[in-house]
Amino acid sequence: MLRRLAALVAGALISASAAGEPQRCVQPEDAVTARLAEVGTWEFSATKRGPDGKSECRESWTFNADGTGLIQSGKQHVTTRWWVKRDLGIGQFVFITNLTTTEGPDCMGRAVDKSAYPYGSPGFELLFYGDGAGALVCTEGQVVVRPDGSTFTALEPDDCWGRIVPAASG
Repeated sequence: MLRRLAALVAGALISASAAGEPQRCVQPEDAVTARLAEVGTWEFSATKRGPDGKSECRESWTFNADGTGLIQSGKQHVTTRWWVKRDLGIGQFVFITNLTTTEGPDCMGRAVDKSAYPYGSPGFELLFYGDGAGALVCTEGQVVVRPDGSTFTALEPDDCWGRIVPAASG
């Protein structure tokens, strides 16, 4: 009887500590992939503003269900391949390989070096809001260690360098 009581108390304590810890909300990789492909074309805008107060860069990003895509930046049109991968402890990242490009300056007015293609991106995290109505585009942030040894990921304002929203149809 004493063993049974000890087991019940131990179970209650374990459940109580687990219930007291915050639950991390992590979407499955296929949910992010599905949302990007469902919308298809997204409008990207940099969070950094130019002297006129407008976003310093605006682009169109297309995510096709087959993992291909297109980025239109200024006069530049880049064909891409994309995928989503989870980095445990940090989040889910979208990786893009830029395959080919057209001539013409990008949204920042920079000339294109076609000899640099193909090349891959370091990846970025999408932090969706409003049930997938848009997402912040961020780097991985910093892993912070609490005094008790637990960790969390902290983002600074500059870690989120843009946002995407579904492109207006029409």
